[in-house]
Amino acid sequence: MNYIPRVSSFFYHLIFISLCRGLYEDQIGKFDWRQQYVGELKFSFFDEFDGDKIYVGTEKNVLAALKTRTGSIIWRNVFEKRGQGVMQYMHAGPEILTISGVNPVYIRKWDSNSGFLTMESMIQLRHSDSPDTTIWIAKNGVIHQILLESPPMLTINTYSVAGGALMSSRNVSAPWLSSSTRCVTSGGLLACVHEKILKVIDPCSEDSSFSSVPLSFAESWSDLNIESLGSKRSVVVIDGRGGSKAVLCLKDALNNVLKPKTYAADTVVSVVSWEKDQHIILSGIHSDQKLQLSAVLLETGENVPQISSELQLPVSVGKVWIKGARCSFGRKLSCNLLLSSEEHSVMLFQISGDMVWSREEALSSIVSVEILELPVSDMEAVIENSFDSKEGALNKKQLFYRTK
Repeated sequence: MNYIPRVSSFFYHLIFISLCRGLYEDQIGKFDWRQQYVGELKFSFFDEFDGDKIYVGTEKNVLAALKTRTGSIIWRNVFEKRGQGVMQYMHAGPEILTISGVNPVYIRKWDSNSGFLTMESMIQLRHSDSPDTTIWIAKNGVIHQILLESPPMLTINTYSVAGGALMSSRNVSAPWLSSSTRCVTSGGLLACVHEKILKVIDPCSEDSSFSSVPLSFAESWSDLNIESLGSKRSVVVIDGRGGSKAVLCLKDALNNVLKPKTYAADTVVSVVSWEKDQHIILSGIHSDQKLQLSAVLLETGENVPQISSELQLPVSVGKVWIKGARCSFGRKLSCNLLLSSEEHSVMLFQISGDMVWSREEALSSIVSVEILELPVSDMEAVIENSFDSKEGALNKKQLFYRTK
């Protein structure tokens, strides 16, 4: 008998066994690595206590907490798929409150430290209302649903947070309401823009009605749009085609007074809490992959010299928006700025200009995958062919990987 070929084969495999790692049979199919994403930002809040967390709600029906220092996910909750999991409202404080779904509508509270669900109630609506014509406000332990689709009346339904029971319903005269009317909420107030007139109401007050203030600064503008800046000071921004951009405080509008602060149309703006219970309007102009920052006091319009810096943006991000900011006052001023881009990247910058971290959230929207097998070297090909041998001496219950 010729034992030489068999002995040679044995020593051949013995030489290369040190280059391999093995898996037991029950380990086959387990992932080698795993990435978690949250998606494009829809809501964002810095932790009010110490700012070490950022709470986000996204277009992918995800509620999550990110670590401010690293951008890593502390906890993440994925809501129902498609329309039933769409987040319509979010507020972060000691607890996080979310309103999601269409019919039924889910009211949920979450522990901000762990992400655990602490309360859930359900509102079964009489008929399904489109999220485009429904606005939600949570205030003083109750939830207000504002229906914008029934002119000449605007309907405000009030529900309890705990049980979701209907507490009251009232109609407010709004003969000007139409499909082209743009409405938002900010700081508990509802604001609408119709034919260059700003309409403001406190929907939480039982006997309130709309205040109307002409937008004299927008006479030459067209197709007016209104957006909320999410501030406790009830601040909105109004822009339009052929014009600039104006930041307004809605509480001034309730007194039929407007003190607009205007900016160039391509300026991105945000409202940030400042010292002594003041607020600043943080603005940025995007040019040549840089964001030039400046700020003024919301209450007085006075310039804030401490905030004047330039952020160097990554080459691939495109247009950016300010999604939130938080400033702390100690021995020196420290401000963190949360940005999102048109290709869904999420970035945290220090006001000094340094980028702390970046998340590529476009990867949460993968629509196709291709796996390419690259050519192997001659040595790797020899090892690979040897494992295909039927007379291999290795245990068939093991899966081996080549390692360098």
